[in-house]
Amino acid sequence: DAQVEGLAAMGQGKEHYRMRLKEPGGTKIKAVAFRCSTSPLGEALRGASQTGKPIHIAGKLSPDTWSGPEAVQFMIDDVAYGA
Repeated sequence: DAQVEGLAAMGQGKEHYRMRLKEPGGTKIKAVAFRCSTSPLGEALRGASQTGKPIHIAGKLSPDTWSGPEAVQFMIDDVAYGA
């Protein structure tokens, strides 16, 4: 489970989201979700960001080589609300 913080649209058409994911112990990681702003995934991410409710997240770690020093980010494939 993780909380979504700092959700922001990005890209030319604002169709992608970037954010930070915070796990219950406080650890944070940068995350991105591509082509999701008008999809159920985007809706779930917006809802989680607004309410602060933790969500289950499926995806993978990936190098972030865009604009700056290389780092690690989490690429989100899907999310679901926890019980």
